[in-house]
Amino acid sequence: TDNGIAYDSKSYVASIPGFVVVINDTVYRSNADLRPELARDSFVSGIQGRLIASRDHPYKRGPNDVLSGIEYTVQSQRFACRGYAHIDGLRMIGLVACGVDGADHTSDIERVLASYKIARRQAVPKAG
Repeated sequence: TDNGIAYDSKSYVASIPGFVVVINDTVYRSNADLRPELARDSFVSGIQGRLIASRDHPYKRGPNDVLSGIEYTVQSQRFACRGYAHIDGLRMIGLVACGVDGADHTSDIERVLASYKIARRQAVPKAG
């Protein structure tokens, strides 16, 4: 619970020397102020970075199924990052790929972002 809003969140981190990828998938249990800019701003603040660029990035999952979202670029003393944040109903999905400590991982970041897929959330069966 954050500010009285209940949610379930899963984060996944993968890294190799000089490169890190973070995926965050959060499902809110009730209406919340879900804007991709809030996820972006939280990330920027968390790494004590500065926002270099941000633009709309709708995600087309299928016919008549487009999620609102953004793509952004962030720089800090340690990290050079690009990421996405998208809204799917009460779900916020984020992906960030970063080069660390000056390592140039531009091509790795491009590959990670190109592989980004958002599946439809599966209903969880209720215990009976």
